[in-house]
Amino acid sequence: MSDPGWAALNPEGWRVIVVGAWVAACVALALGLALLGLGAWKRWRKVALGGALLALVGAGIAWPAAAERRATDDLLACRRNVEDLAGGARAFADGNRGGPPRRLGLLVPFYLARMRTCPVAATDTYSSTYAANQHADAFTVYCRGSWHRVGGQRLSDFPRWLPGEGLVPPPGR
Repeated sequence: MSDPGWAALNPEGWRVIVVGAWVAACVALALGLALLGLGAWKRWRKVALGGALLALVGAGIAWPAAAERRATDDLLACRRNVEDLAGGARAFADGNRGGPPRRLGLLVPFYLARMRTCPVAATDTYSSTYAANQHADAFTVYCRGSWHRVGGQRLSDFPRWLPGEGLVPPPGR
């Protein structure tokens, strides 16, 4: 992830919030159970209820952060798939008189061990989008559909590899 558009998709700060919220939830649960076991519930119930409320607020913050992290991880995995397919097509072109393959299925098993599948769609969303120009040694490949999102915004037909540009950065990055 050397280019700045893709590097911005790595939200490491959310990991701290997610872990902190779950730790707070576990502490509040342990405190409540300990107070019940000690018979001190009446004296400490406000503290335990405050801890439980804190845990619920933390979980409310952690849930969307975890979902956003999952979406980012899926997009980055799909990006790696597009890069692998593009690398296989370039290797094919180098070994076959300069022309890219007519279809992506020709890359397996000599240039790729297996055909790639989008981690969200759980199917091959790339083969139907592959377009090669045999004369210009150029090809286009992308993940077909609106499977991925960045910051809550759905991305259509993305990630994308274009001739002359390579991997296109996410919109707005």
